[in-house]
Amino acid sequence: MDVVDLNYFQIDCRIREQQLQFLQRQIPSKNDRLLNGLRMTSLSGNIFSALEGTRSENRATFDGKQAAIAENLITAIRRHCPPLKPNTPQCLHLEENMPSGASSGTQCRAKDGRAAITRWEAMTNE
Repeated sequence: MDVVDLNYFQIDCRIREQQLQFLQRQIPSKNDRLLNGLRMTSLSGNIFSALEGTRSENRATFDGKQAAIAENLITAIRRHCPPLKPNTPQCLHLEENMPSGASSGTQCRAKDGRAAITRWEAMTNE
């Protein structure tokens, strides 16, 4: 992806993992940076990049600008988009202590609101 396009990348928390994988692939390898460094520091490479129309992209790869943008986006996604939790029922745990004894219970509800699991235990003081 072009560096200019990477600047306007839109974060979508619904597809967090796919975006993280995509952005990690946008970070140039050491070999890419070395190759672009040779292009940017030699006169013939500079002229070739200018004629090819890839000078700004090669410069951004060499300078680390592309890596910095991708890493900032990865950090923003990790900070602002919580990982999706597995589809587990929501559970409520209760405990009661009375002079006659104690009881504890758990009630879990499925996504549609039905009670999926209900369990109560009572312990009496005799």
